[in-house]
Parts: sequence; structure tokens; C-alpha cells
Amino acid sequence: IINRSFKGKIDKKCFLMSTSGSTGEPIRVLKSFDSIFSILSLSNSKVIRNFQSLKDIKIMTILVYAPETMEEVLTDFLLKVKRINFRRVNALNEVKEYIRELNEYHPSILITYPSVLKDIYMYQLQSGCEVFSPNLIVTSGEIFEVNVRNRLKKIFKGSQFIDTYFCTEGGIIAAECKEGGKKVILENRVYL
Repeated sequence: IINRSFKGKIDKKCFLMSTSGSTGEPIRVLKSFDSIFSILSLSNSKVIRNFQSLKDIKIMTILVYAPETMEEVLTDFLLKVKRINFRRVNALNEVKEYIRELNEYHPSILITYPSVLKDIYMYQLQSGCEVFSPNLIVTSGEIFEVNVRNRLKKIFKGSQFIDTYFCTEGGIIAAECKEGGKKVILENRVYL
């Protein structure tokens, strides 16, 4: 953790991030580039087996991208990496924009908040529009209610859902087990 007065040089193997500051003063943290790809390790082998290489994986995020936050820093990095197909959509856009991007891009992995998925569901109910189903949908940042998930399975047919507990300072702390429902602390990544 780094305070605001830090003026030193940051190693090329690291980048600086900031929390949103929702509890007061934002906290700034140095992270390694290795932490960027840890999200892929959450999916089970059944999902990843369908891909021959990173070039086969198409990742899309629908998040809020505030300066220096995890969402901004990680997605900026992914946009610069040419070996991964990646698209970033702002969660502050209109819902029909999310759906248009999903239907146009056809991501294999979608990373977003449960409330974005709920908005897509509500819009789809009213409009009757088609919504593309990614292989894997990773959620974080909010409580993913069971009744909401069950409704989402009706539009995202065949998608696997993995809900995670994530924070800027620690990265991914817990993720849903394969059977779903309960989160498991990722003991190989964090010590609580």
C-alpha cells in the first residue's frame, strides 16, 4: 500500500492502482502484472478445454472504469495485449448498448456485476430481444442473489456462472466452487 505522497519510480513489472475510496480516502496499491491473468484460473477445465490457446478466448467486461481502479488498470492492460481478444464496455451505458456489444462481439468470457446482468434480464423481458450467451460469466462487486441467478439462466442458456469476492488490495479472495452456491477461499492466493 502506497500513500498519496509517494513520488518514487515504479518497477516495470508493477502498476499502481487505487480503491474507489467508498469508505473515505482511496488506498493506492502496487500490483504485479501476473495478477491480471488470475481470473482465468477460476474457470473449470470443462470451459477452458474448448479453447486451444489464448487467441481462442474472447473476453468482454461490462464494468465502471474510474481512474487508477482495478477495472481501469486491468482493462487498459488487456486492450494493449495483442494476444488476447478483449472488449471493454462501460457499465454506465444504456442496457441496450450492453446487449448490442454482447451480440456483436460474442465473448467466451464475460466479467461484470450482478446488477448489470439483472438489467439485461429486465430489458430482455420487456423487449423480447435475443441475448448472446458467453461460455463463462464471472461476477463480482455485489451480492449475486440466488433468485436473480436462476432467472438469468433462462436468457444465458448454457453459460456457467462463477461469483467471486474481489478487492483491489487483495485481488480475488474467494470464488464459487464448481457446484455453485458457496464461495471457497483461494488459499493458494491469499491468507486471511
